[in-house]
Amino acid sequence: MTRAVHTEVPKVRKGTNRRLAFGIAAAPAAWFLHEVAGFAIVGRNCLANDELMTWQWVVLITLTVFSIGLAMAGALTSLRVFRSWRRGGRLTRAEGWDRVEFLALFGIFTSVLLLLNLIYFSVLPLVLEPCLRTI
Repeated sequence: MTRAVHTEVPKVRKGTNRRLAFGIAAAPAAWFLHEVAGFAIVGRNCLANDELMTWQWVVLITLTVFSIGLAMAGALTSLRVFRSWRRGGRLTRAEGWDRVEFLALFGIFTSVLLLLNLIYFSVLPLVLEPCLRTI
């Protein structure tokens, strides 16, 4: 049998909702920007069977660094919101029962997942030929 535990829910401080929104939306926006711009730059040259020019590589690398930084900022912002809400609580023991904690955990998870995706798919064009076809 479980007992109900009633604890007082702390008040949401000013700016917490904006930080939660940034923490949740930053990594998906960075990933979307990186994918669309990368496809536009690389896909256009691959269809024309051209090599990527130097300025295109510079744009891709700059966009990659910006996207990774934005995704990291989203993850760190969500982590800061979580830590301030739980007053330094451990991330491994979080349950996400209230709105702020759940959204902070969702922002951390989404940001880290998309950050790993950005890193993985940013290294591949540097190692392999971007226009490599298997057929």
